[in-house]
Amino acid sequence: MKSWLLYFLAFAAAIGAVPAVGGLYGEDERSVLISVKRSDGVIESVGIEEFVAAVICSEYGEVNEPEAAKALAVAVRSAALYVDLHGCRHGDCDFCDSPDCCFLFLPLESYPAETARFAVEAAKSTEGFIITYRGEPAMALITLCSGTGTRTCREYPYITGVKRETECEKHKTVKTFTVAELEKVFGGAKEESDVCIVSGENGYCEFMVVDGRMIGGGEAAGKLGLTSANFTADRDGDGNVVFVCRGAGSGYGLDLCEAEALARAGSGYKSIIGRAFPESEICENY
Repeated sequence: MKSWLLYFLAFAAAIGAVPAVGGLYGEDERSVLISVKRSDGVIESVGIEEFVAAVICSEYGEVNEPEAAKALAVAVRSAALYVDLHGCRHGDCDFCDSPDCCFLFLPLESYPAETARFAVEAAKSTEGFIITYRGEPAMALITLCSGTGTRTCREYPYITGVKRETECEKHKTVKTFTVAELEKVFGGAKEESDVCIVSGENGYCEFMVVDGRMIGGGEAAGKLGLTSANFTADRDGDGNVVFVCRGAGSGYGLDLCEAEALARAGSGYKSIIGRAFPESEICENY
């Protein structure tokens, strides 16, 4: 999935009146602050609604429908409040600005005004609404495209696999490797060796076996340069191994690609969220 881009807005309540970006937010912005550690180690704080709008901006182009953007807003707000309440693996901040771990940190004002206003409208129109599970904010994970459907996350019981009604062709990619190339990737692959893939929920690779060695699906996808662990493999007529990858991202939670398609078809944001997180509820938190 693309990196989330965040903007630091100094909180007015602590240091006085600070101009909001382009006048998009007033001084009554909600008081919850999200901390972000930059690559230089500096930790900055951003108001939660500003945070939500910046994330939507980062996905503009993939998410262009207002109802899809609203669904994204609710999911991001929920995840931010979950981390604010329960913490995360970083310990000293809510998120870092590394795209390989959390989100890239860039100012909201770097976007065209039209993009920023689109994002802020989605955030404001859903302000305070979050996804909950058993009365608490849910860690609403987000994936760019599941390809064939999302998958169940063992860590969060409310994130369950949902099969897509139509397989995505936009994010489908094909990569071909010679045996020599696979040997460089995994080491030890032989011409007579088979590549065996054990698939799980909605087609995601649980693990693959190359020359008798078992490799986890996510690790294999990373080594192969695939955008998702939702992939299959087969031999072509020349003995090369052809990998077909469906989707992009982790495959957990809200599928932005499907959300966009559902919104175009007339679904509202609450319906989109209900489909992505069937075990959860939408509540107004503030």
